[in-house]
Amino acid sequence: MPTFDQVPLQEAMLKTATGKTAQITQEYLGYIEQLTEGQAGRLQPGEGESMATVRRRLGVAAKLSGKDITIKRQGNEVYFWVQQEPRPRADSRRLRPKALGWLLRKLDLAAGSRERELPPTLRQVRF
Repeated sequence: MPTFDQVPLQEAMLKTATGKTAQITQEYLGYIEQLTEGQAGRLQPGEGESMATVRRRLGVAAKLSGKDITIKRQGNEVYFWVQQEPRPRADSRRLRPKALGWLLRKLDLAAGSRERELPPTLRQVRF
């Protein structure tokens, strides 16, 4: 009878990847893993590589490793470092104040100018 284990999806994806793309991804994962706290890496595109290619490969490797990195370009070099604190993510339910005003006016018209309690999704709106 086979033995069953659960593994993280990222680990499974890394270990089962094959071909040239997998080799390149492993290479870039190595660059990210070498960084310690307070250090940054610098990459210069090789022959036949563009800056966009290097940035994209770094982003893919960082996503697979589960690390949040910052990538900056200066001339013909790409600098990158691991974020110490996660960046705040945009809340998809967040409404801009202008859009919120339009929505509230629409609710007032729909309510026939009688007071109405806000729907639960609007109670959580942050500015």
